[in-house]
Amino acid sequence: MAEDGASTPLSTGAPADIGASAADAVELETHMPRLAMALMRVAPTRLVLTRQASHVSETVKVTRQSPGRQRPFRSSVASRLAEAGCVAPSEEADELIEAAGGDEGLLDRLVARRVTGEPLAWVTGSVRFAGHSVVVRPGVYVPRWQSEPLAHRAVDLLPDGGLAADLCTGSGAIAVALARARPTARVLATDVDPDACACARDNGVEVFAGHLASPLPEADRGHFDVVIAVVPYVPTDQLEYLPRDVCEHEPLVALDGGPHGTRLLEQAVWAGAELLRPGGVLLLELGGDQAEELAGVLTAAGFAPASLFEDDDGDVRGIEAEKLGG
Repeated sequence: MAEDGASTPLSTGAPADIGASAADAVELETHMPRLAMALMRVAPTRLVLTRQASHVSETVKVTRQSPGRQRPFRSSVASRLAEAGCVAPSEEADELIEAAGGDEGLLDRLVARRVTGEPLAWVTGSVRFAGHSVVVRPGVYVPRWQSEPLAHRAVDLLPDGGLAADLCTGSGAIAVALARARPTARVLATDVDPDACACARDNGVEVFAGHLASPLPEADRGHFDVVIAVVPYVPTDQLEYLPRDVCEHEPLVALDGGPHGTRLLEQAVWAGAELLRPGGVLLLELGGDQAEELAGVLTAAGFAPASLFEDDDGDVRGIEAEKLGG
């Protein structure tokens, strides 16, 4: 990590994306804990569900073409972003130009915000997630594209007319993906952050303010087909290894998972057990060796052994577990 006052590349918005050179990455991997590296490295575009058939979709990168009259602006904006350390300056320039809507003064203000490290989604007001445009308000956790395969898997598992819960919904991105893919299903969401709840409502999500399962209707408990959660799972002592702009701007409550990063993950397992019907499925995003640490909790909560989501480097990025019984 750069010392104070040094130039630190900006991330593209996810803990897994940092603007570091190959040499920087080697130095980081030498000195940093394994989980922090798993969270910080530029993640692959595909996750694989092992020990179980999968229909997880690949993430497809779409590049916009700017109108010819915008090209001079695009070049200038991209140069400013590149100088600030943004790892995808041309793509970000396109998004900022589109958000400005032809207003040069507004464009300059948006670029000025971005070069300070403010998340791009906060600056433009939205992000693409699983093929959908999702509103993201300043102060709300930015949904990561690395969560998309888990969301796609949840869509596969949610039947028409079914019931799903998105815990720690943030902006509501996963709930949006589920509701739009399964319009006859009911998708409920929860979050402890009032700003996140307001943002999720802006996205049309039926959201309840509170911790994990606690605010959901009693009548629905034990009837959910799918429960998905992207809870904070970065160990407290590894937060310092996240990109500087993430640490300085994004809400700590959405990142800090406690001493081992599993505090909220364990609670999410018990919440899933309370909400799911027998045969229902729990999906959790995690990292490092956290899947192994959760194995005992999953068994105690009445789940079958979990299947693992792995990236192309063989690092575990999520789990899927079926509730036993019935």
